[in-house]
Order: sequence, then structure tokens, then C-alpha cells
Amino acid sequence: MTTAQAAMPKVGFAAVVNPATTGRPQGGRDRVIVVGDNMLHNERIDTSDQGRTQLLFIDGTALTIGPNSSVVLDEFVYDPNTKVGKLAFSAT
Repeated sequence: MTTAQAAMPKVGFAAVVNPATTGRPQGGRDRVIVVGDNMLHNERIDTSDQGRTQLLFIDGTALTIGPNSSVVLDEFVYDPNTKVGKLAFSAT
């Protein structure tokens, strides 16, 4: 992860990955996603024809992504004090 990517807001992490899932942070290179990897704002997540992954967001929301899918984490805003937030993503 580059220094610029490390400064991006973390929105959650990969809770389950089976078997091949890749991510591409905005302005970054493809990376293989493994359990525990942080997910970043505007990251694109792609699964293979046998891939499946579950993302767990910092507000407790979970998103399961099936095979042959592509999801971009467009927007994630969460205030832990008020427990109010917003999640937007694009999926194909």
C-alpha cells in the first residue's frame, strides 16, 4: 500500500474471502484481497468465477459479493457517536 493509500479512509475490512478476490484502490494497483485486509473508499472489488467475499464495514454492516462480480465502494460515511451513516456502492 502506498503512503497516499494509507491516508485514505478505511471503511471496513475483508471478513471472508473465497478463493480469488482482487481490489484496486483509487489511483492504486490491483492487489489480492485476503481476510483482514482493510477496504478503502472508492476501492473496486472484483471476484473470479469461483470467488466470493464478505466485507464488514465499521458500522457493522456486511456486504457479501458473489462470483463474477465487481463492486465499487462509492461512498461510506459513518459517525460512531450518533451511529448514523450512509453507504453507496456500484455493482455489476
